[in-house]
Amino acid sequence: MDLETYRKYWHAVSPRMLELMAALHAALADILPDEGLSITKPILMTNADEWSVSMDIKQNSSDASILGLDFKLLDGDIQDGDGGCGIALTLTGYTGLLMGGYYPGNYTPEAFTDDEAVLLERVEGLPLDRFPELVRSALKNPVLLNTLKEDGINLH
Repeated sequence: MDLETYRKYWHAVSPRMLELMAALHAALADILPDEGLSITKPILMTNADEWSVSMDIKQNSSDASILGLDFKLLDGDIQDGDGGCGIALTLTGYTGLLMGGYYPGNYTPEAFTDDEAVLLERVEGLPLDRFPELVRSALKNPVLLNTLKEDGINLH
């Protein structure tokens, strides 16, 4: 997709993505200190092929990034779609371990669209209330914990 078209979609969805990530930040900031963790404030990341609103969960004692959350505007051309854009909120663990996320329309012909209203509906459809529990589960994932331990990082 050309940059101007992508930028148009980004400007349509990124303000709401940022608001939702700020709300998620507030919810997670309340539970993470009990685990010795903190979360960075959401920032706009526009230095890659696909842009996102991103934040990281870090261990306070080592400053290691344990989990990353990226609310992305997907480019259908990059993702092998038929053009258009899609929405995803990815939860990625240390060393790139995929831990879950929100992928409306994933693996369907409707995953990518040229309709800004549909993209906004997908952003609004983020199940915000479920993400704190998803993060809690991810932080207990044995593969993640073992990978961290191999690098000398202990969460508990």
